[in-house]
Amino acid sequence: MSLDNLLQQVVEKVNQISEGKRPGISAYTQILAGLKYRKDLIQQLFREGIDARVSNLSGNP
Repeated sequence: MSLDNLLQQVVEKVNQISEGKRPGISAYTQILAGLKYRKDLIQQLFREGIDARVSNLSGNP
């Protein structure tokens, strides 16, 4: 498993957390990810996760 794939899996798990807890956990996760990963990769993956949640909420595939 590559490190990028591991981070992607973490993002997917964070996206499964309830709305009330997700922002804080997402922020902490991104801070910790910054110890190992490039900032642009972290921002890209978490942004994609946010975009996917918005699409799911609006009914878009």
